[in-house]
Amino acid sequence: MRQLTATFLLGVAICLGACSTQLTHDLHQGAPEQAVSIKSFPTVLIKSIDNEDTGFGFIGQEQQYTLSPGQHTLIFEYADLWDLSADEHDKVVSPRVKLVFSAEAGKTYQIQHAKMENVQQSRAFAKRPEFQLVQLGEDGQNVNTLSAAIFEVSQPRNLLSLIKFDSERDYAFASDNGDSDSKDLNAAARDQFGEEKGGQQAAKAESEFPHLNMLKFSWQQASEAERKLFLQWLDR
Repeated sequence: MRQLTATFLLGVAICLGACSTQLTHDLHQGAPEQAVSIKSFPTVLIKSIDNEDTGFGFIGQEQQYTLSPGQHTLIFEYADLWDLSADEHDKVVSPRVKLVFSAEAGKTYQIQHAKMENVQQSRAFAKRPEFQLVQLGEDGQNVNTLSAAIFEVSQPRNLLSLIKFDSERDYAFASDNGDSDSKDLNAAARDQFGEEKGGQQAAKAESEFPHLNMLKFSWQQASEAERKLFLQWLDR
């Protein structure tokens, strides 16, 4: 019994050590100055890059991926763990999301999303996730948002029966079947409100209008029918 307990505690210690240490995945071939970096976000778990499995990862674990310049495809998911009580926890996970973007040499990128204040917001976000790809400066702060990045949420396999699957995964993307109607997750919001004009302008707007983030969040979580009713209300 003591041996089992010691083994268990050792496993926990190894796990905690792995969680607290940044893992680096070098997928770059070429001159070091040409390398592109993808820095992890605490609640964004990258599952594969260009069809290469990235291995197991933990929520909150720091990971960095080094790639070559050019177009890349990332598959990831939103995942967060909430303490509901001393003995009850809830892990919230979104469907898999695909990101396609063109990376520039020497740049560092990160997939981000709005901050979740509670488990209710987290659950709603997981059903209708919205992300942005940002470029980070040397100080780790946001430099700008890449509007050309394309995000697509996966669908359950049985909802996309026309797609020919080459694996046993239980999800699929409409674009896998050449669906030209597949859209950027953020397209609706951009069409309605216009493109972001840069990180500085967005930060200024948020400081001057403290309720802006909540309005954005509510719009992101609303269904198409709810958005239409809201716009009708605005036109009164």
